[in-house]
Amino acid sequence: AMVAHYAQLANLSPASRGSINVDLEKVQLLPKLYVQPERQLQAREFLEKLWLKQNITAPKVYILAPGAEFGNAKQWPSAHFARLATLLLKSDPAHVTVIIGSHKDREIGAEIQALIPDHLRKRSYQLCGTITLESAIAVISIATSLASNDSGIMHIGAALGVSQIALFGSSDPKHTPPLSPFAKILYLGLDCSPCHQRKCPLGHLNCLRQITPDIAFEAILDAISQRNLNAPPSTPVS
Repeated sequence: AMVAHYAQLANLSPASRGSINVDLEKVQLLPKLYVQPERQLQAREFLEKLWLKQNITAPKVYILAPGAEFGNAKQWPSAHFARLATLLLKSDPAHVTVIIGSHKDREIGAEIQALIPDHLRKRSYQLCGTITLESAIAVISIATSLASNDSGIMHIGAALGVSQIALFGSSDPKHTPPLSPFAKILYLGLDCSPCHQRKCPLGHLNCLRQITPDIAFEAILDAISQRNLNAPPSTPVS
């Protein structure tokens, strides 16, 4: 099956710099990940305990996954994630944000949480390093949308078929895109990218910094709208 999968990937339509158009109709072997209903129920019950004190019922859950194992050249700035969370929380009192990642992401998760305004922070939950991967997958499966870097969590979200945005900087979305019709790829395709370096060799990380939180916010809304229509999203923002 993997041989056929890679053969089909090799036959995708070429993408020009800064414009990523993965022809998913040609990728017949899209990854699929299923979560048992009882695991989803456990995830809902776990989350409900978090916001029970805030008197929030039936919220829309937005997952933020700020980690990326390879290095910070693949990581959207924490201030951008915090601003995105702020936009999501301000847009609707029924919105909550959940920050997930491994124990290595605890520091950046805490930084994002601290940057969210006080009056909104009560609807944001920092779970980096506090839940298992299995639990994180279950939480993602019941989320309204996912915002992540090019990471394992990104591919998990794609396999679950959730609405998502995928932020690319130093890596190449032509090589490792989220294989899902409900994913929007945010990639600027600057002259210096993809550099495939762990740290920005130029010291500015413009490939990710210049993807603003406002762009990401609008992309999330568009991805959700397309997901609700059960149709592939429009051409990714680039």
